[in-house]
Amino acid sequence: MTSFAPRSTRSYTEQTRLKSHPFEPDPEPPAPSHSASPSPKSKCTFYLDSSLVQQLRGALPTIQDPEGLNSMSHAVERAIRLYLEDLTAKYNDGSPFASLRAGLATKGRPARHQG
Repeated sequence: MTSFAPRSTRSYTEQTRLKSHPFEPDPEPPAPSHSASPSPKSKCTFYLDSSLVQQLRGALPTIQDPEGLNSMSHAVERAIRLYLEDLTAKYNDGSPFASLRAGLATKGRPARHQG
């Protein structure tokens, strides 16, 4: 049985550019207009401490209305945004960090340090 790789949604020209210039930053997206829909979402899979997940699940019914959170994803997104604000202020003079295309960031578990 033969398996096929999923088709890319990128154009041939864009795929060629990505292969020839993998470290070139993505072009800046157009400035959002007031009538534009929210930015597109990306699925991200990662592991969290199970006690954090349970606490968040327990907190959502209580904080939904006062904080405007309607899902675990929304709560995690808000927490990451706040953390990134702290990181950019501390390490990048308040400027947003450059985006990396998928596949260029480090993947997997961190290396173990032997000491």
